[in-house]
Amino acid sequence: MSDTNASTSEYKSWQDRFFGRDLPVAYLMVRATMGFHMIAHGGSRFPILSEFVAETREEFMGVTLAGVLPIFPSWVVTIIAYTIPPTEFVIGLLLAVGFKTRLASLAGNAMFLVMMFGQVALMNFGTAHVMWWYVLVFALLGALSFADRYSVDRMGK
Repeated sequence: MSDTNASTSEYKSWQDRFFGRDLPVAYLMVRATMGFHMIAHGGSRFPILSEFVAETREEFMGVTLAGVLPIFPSWVVTIIAYTIPPTEFVIGLLLAVGFKTRLASLAGNAMFLVMMFGQVALMNFGTAHVMWWYVLVFALLGALSFADRYSVDRMGK
């Protein structure tokens, strides 16, 4: 009995199908979804950026290390809070189109490292636990970049 299905006849094994067809499509879907999520997350804060910064500064006011040393001076919180939304937006754009995907993934994880440190210092462990999902997705996007077939990075290759 011959296989007349053209989509399976070009692949000799499940590994060929997985690495040649399925993984690149799955990678595209995760990369694009995370990209659009980050675009929306950062972009939605642009109109309320001043309020976001003020609320964040207030939230971190009085957070100390061992009850003595203030670890988040107001000026540091202000800089970070003004930086996060545009950083999220740019990372999202890069991921959505697949341009500099590994760099965008590393930048995403670096951003979440900073944000997670802040959430743990606030003892907001529920939010910090959710952030681990973002860290995992960014790590997988960086580690599996070999599967990124449908992107600006791979155009012309």
